Amino acid sequence: MNYKQHTVKRKARRKQKLPPWKATLPLFLLTLPVLSWAGDLSQALRSDARARLASYARQAAWPRDYKVRTSAWLPASAKELPPCETGFAFAPSNANDKPWGRIPYDVSCQSPQWQLRARVEVTVTLSVWTARRSVRRGDNLSQGDLVRRPVVLDDIYGGFITDANQLLGYEARRNLRSGQVLAANMVAPPMLVRKGEDVVIRVRVKGVTASMKGQALSDGGKGDSIRVRNLSSGKELSAWVVEKGVVETRF
Repeated sequence: MNYKQHTVKRKARRKQKLPPWKATLPLFLLTLPVLSWAGDLSQALRSDARARLASYARQAAWPRDYKVRTSAWLPASAKELPPCETGFAFAPSNANDKPWGRIPYDVSCQSPQWQLRARVEVTVTLSVWTARRSVRRGDNLSQGDLVRRPVVLDDIYGGFITDANQLLGYEARRNLRSGQVLAANMVAPPMLVRKGEDVVIRVRVKGVTASMKGQALSDGGKGDSIRVRNLSSGKELSAWVVEKGVVETRF
């Protein structure tokens, strides 16, 4: 009698359900390695994207006060992959793309072998030059026409300029509206020679320089090749603009 009672009690104990936290513990432990390597990969991708942006910023001579935010995305299938034993290999899918915005990455592992596509969102706020007021086509830009303000680069549908020297004295190729972000294709180098103006023609031959009076037959900025007329002989020739009112022949 007593033996049977004890047996029933032992069976009842075996049928008791585990507490919820104990039931989920094995699953939690299994996902820990996945969460760990996925977190390491996300951090590595974000660090790589920041390093590429910093390299680009140095080469482009950006002002140092730009701000960056990054976030990494991995596909849901990454949870089914085992941890990489040899270290991840990754690179942007297109190395020629700009280093901000949505950047897709190719990620692979040698042991065990697997690969996946990830991406990093890089948001950059950079101070760029904009039009302080409306500027008419053909006008030369002065300091009063310009104002520098921070802009999120993803909001710019075109180029931008961070160096005022690429704008001051330049000629507006089209009408510019107040607040517009300025790009290189919106301006042109100042015209140093105008069609019909008198110019000085320099001729260099074997180290000897001679100058003569001429007339420009077209407009030209620094480095442009234009046609000019020698006022002494009446002959036309090609010359390159070197400074205001001065052109130079090349033999």
